Amino acid sequence: MARLEHRLVRVTDMKLNVLKQKNSLTGFTLIELLVVITIISILCSFLLPALREVKETAKKGICMSNLRQLYLAASFYLQDNKDTFFPYYVTEPGGRLWWFGFEADYGSGAPEGERDIDVTRAFLYPYLRSIGGVERCPSFDYDAPKWKAKFNAATYGYGYNIHGLRDKKLSEVKDLTNTVLFADCAQINTFQAPASPSNPMIEEFYYVSPYLFERLFHFRHNGCANVLFCDGHVKSLRPQAGTVDTNGLKIGQTLGRINAPGDYTMFNIDN
Repeated sequence: MARLEHRLVRVTDMKLNVLKQKNSLTGFTLIELLVVITIISILCSFLLPALREVKETAKKGICMSNLRQLYLAASFYLQDNKDTFFPYYVTEPGGRLWWFGFEADYGSGAPEGERDIDVTRAFLYPYLRSIGGVERCPSFDYDAPKWKAKFNAATYGYGYNIHGLRDKKLSEVKDLTNTVLFADCAQINTFQAPASPSNPMIEEFYYVSPYLFERLFHFRHNGCANVLFCDGHVKSLRPQAGTVDTNGLKIGQTLGRINAPGDYTMFNIDN
């Protein structure tokens, strides 16, 4: 009997030891848990910027594809219009036909953001309607805190080289490979409510310019602007030193020019 009781005690001790070992293998101490959380946080701090970079690279690629589609649309327009580039706008009954859409009741005094625009009347729309969406850049943040609408709908995220191309013949473009057609574009508004000098806001804009008083190229792809040239190729360019709009920097937006002062060669304008 004593021997049986001794065996029972030994078996019970063995079971307790197994349970203790099992608990020690499957459980975490508070310190161990904190160490794991710290390691995961460090890994995330390295991975998240890389993921953002990958996402922005993808957006930049989509933007470049959009610009190439706009080049094809412009090429078809030229073929159908005796090799003549479209105007910046024309006045029509009931409003103004901008190159990017028809504004009904132009000059009626409608507040910014409430002006009516019909993008189906745009000069390039017949060549883009089967595609859809290429007029807007995915890196142009229409939900930005300092975003300001010009019309009652988003229209274009790209600007047209009006100073060098509007109403001109294709044969008048001196250097197709070095003349801007479209580019990432925006404007910092400080003069139309709700914007003000103390409250700069960003809005769509519809032409790019080489002139000193205008900073309309939008460097929204990690400090670069995508620029489409008249031969169909697209380049990512950084702002020319000294041309960045300081009001834009106040709201985290980089706008400026791609040309040095007085150098208009990329715009088909005589220096």
